[in-house]
Amino acid sequence: MDYQHIERWKRPSNYGGAEWHEYYGAGVHRNRDSGVLERANFDAMKAALETTPEPADWDKDEPAWTVVTENHWAVGWVEWIAIHEDHVTALKLADRIMGRMESSCVIDEDLLSQYEDEECAEVWEKCYSERERAQYIREHVREVYPLPGETPYTMLRHAVKGDWSYAANLLPCPSDLID
Repeated sequence: MDYQHIERWKRPSNYGGAEWHEYYGAGVHRNRDSGVLERANFDAMKAALETTPEPADWDKDEPAWTVVTENHWAVGWVEWIAIHEDHVTALKLADRIMGRMESSCVIDEDLLSQYEDEECAEVWEKCYSERERAQYIREHVREVYPLPGETPYTMLRHAVKGDWSYAANLLPCPSDLID
C-alpha cells in the first residue's frame, strides 16, 4: 500500500542501530530538547495508536508498533514511533493524522494546551524570582480584570508569589513565557 504522509524506515548513513526494514515511521519524534509541540504531538500519536488493536491474526514476534529509542552523540536520545508494515489499520491512522497536520501543526489542541500550561507553571515558579515576576507583570499586563471574588491586588500578589493560575489570568498571552 502507498501512504502519502508517512514513510518506510530507511537506514541512515553512518547508522549503527537496530534495523527496521519492515516498519514505517509514524511521522512524529521527540528528543531530550523537544519543545511542547513536539512532545504533545508525539504523545497524541502514541495515544491514538494505543486505541488501535493489533490485527486479530497477528502472529509475529515483532510488535505491531513500538516506540523506538535511539542514542545520538549530538542530541542525546531520540524517540520515534515504528509501525509494522502489516498493521494496516495503524498505518492508515498515522497517515491520516499526518495528513491533517499539513493544515494544522497540532494533533491534539487540548493536550498541547495542557503541556504549555504545565511548562509555563514550572518556568514561572522555578525560573523567576518574585522581583522578576513583578517586573514581567509590569511589562506585560496593561489592565487587570479580576476573577469573581478576587481583587486586582490579590491577583497580582498571588501571581508575584509564584501562583501560575493567577499569572495566566493576568498575562495577555501566557504561552509567550516559554516561547
